[in-house]
Amino acid sequence: MNVSPARTGLVALLLVLTLPVAQARDPDVSMKRMQTVLTVLNQELTATYDQIKALQAALSANDRSALHVQGRPPSVTTEEQVAAEKRKATAREQEIQSQMDAAFKRIKDIEAQKQPILQRLQEYLDAEEQAEAANTQPK
Repeated sequence: MNVSPARTGLVALLLVLTLPVAQARDPDVSMKRMQTVLTVLNQELTATYDQIKALQAALSANDRSALHVQGRPPSVTTEEQVAAEKRKATAREQEIQSQMDAAFKRIKDIEAQKQPILQRLQEYLDAEEQAEAANTQPK
């Protein structure tokens, strides 16, 4: 699932803002909405972690390609070619690292979006538990 970060954040924010209204009407509807938002955020987390794994593999492949050029005999590879390949590998590594940094930032953002939802879910569960305890106490 490839959902833009801005769209996911907007959906999560709208749902969190409407939760108090929904809870006043029907707590079960509110709970389902929170679960839906958490599902979307967790899917986005999974996709972002998958992206990081792919970037780590690309980084490793980039390292291997740079070493492969260095290991060629001098008659096949000139010093200029080796230097050019090293520069290309360094540029690729910087780009990959930049993408990884952005992905890690996105993970932090998603986790931050999840916190108010998880807090509301916990409040809902605590209130439900208290209501059950009140109903089971002898009168």
